[in-house]
Amino acid sequence: MLSTSKTTQTLGLTNSLRSTRAGLFSRDPGDSIEKAKDIGTLSRSRSYSRSGEVGKKDLDFFRFKLDGTTSITAKIKNEDKDDDPIAMTILDRSGNTIRGSNGKFLFKNIQPGATKQIAASLSSGTYYVRLESAKGSQQDYDFDITASSSIGSGLGGTSSGGIGSGTNLGDTQNLGRLQSGKTYRESGSVGGDRDIDSYRFTIDRTSRLFAELSNNGNDDVAFRLINTSGETVKTNNGNFLFANVKPDDDERLLASTLGAGTYAFVIQSSVGNNEDYSFRLDQSDVTPI
Repeated sequence: MLSTSKTTQTLGLTNSLRSTRAGLFSRDPGDSIEKAKDIGTLSRSRSYSRSGEVGKKDLDFFRFKLDGTTSITAKIKNEDKDDDPIAMTILDRSGNTIRGSNGKFLFKNIQPGATKQIAASLSSGTYYVRLESAKGSQQDYDFDITASSSIGSGLGGTSSGGIGSGTNLGDTQNLGRLQSGKTYRESGSVGGDRDIDSYRFTIDRTSRLFAELSNNGNDDVAFRLINTSGETVKTNNGNFLFANVKPDDDERLLASTLGAGTYAFVIQSSVGNNEDYSFRLDQSDVTPI
């Protein structure tokens, strides 16, 4: 939220699909993309959870779809007591490992007893999660994947330039036309699937944009830059302008050549409640070559 008052919102996942290890082998997710377990379309009201096991040639694949640009979180706990890790990877429809906004692959190696997650903003399409253990045998795991609101309905907000309720964007503040050399500083708190903040603005020429988010809360906070179609903007090298910010940390997004138009920075925390943040935005002109 953008104001100083705080409300508590929790992420309600009302259609969670669950299975247990008891029937694992009769419902094996499949050892390849072609045999992947289809878990359907993820949305804020539909998540998926499973307990299973992997080891050597016994891999588990899960296929899911997204209807629009969506923030997803895939989490796994390695329940095994041996010394062998379990690897989790997010793949595109062709089986290629996806890179996050920081250029790193969406991959985690989870040691026995540990829990790790992958948070990413993905555009509409079909994706896969691959779980494997190259050295282990029947490594037990608990896996779940959730999605926060799809951002695909445009910028919404109010036309008067004040704070209003935007479609899928929570509280929207219109910063107006950005002025070169001016620093914009904002703060607020977010949490859950509905308590989302966004900052709408316009640039009238190709510009260099720098944004920084400081997470002053206790849970992860994500922020992204979207266009008027609700799509997460990509850099020239194809990386999404998205970052997941850990508590007491900060992350920066840089668009070196952003075309003229209207955009919005969206700030949210799918796992936290009343997570305080501070936000900074700078715009500068691009020098013609």
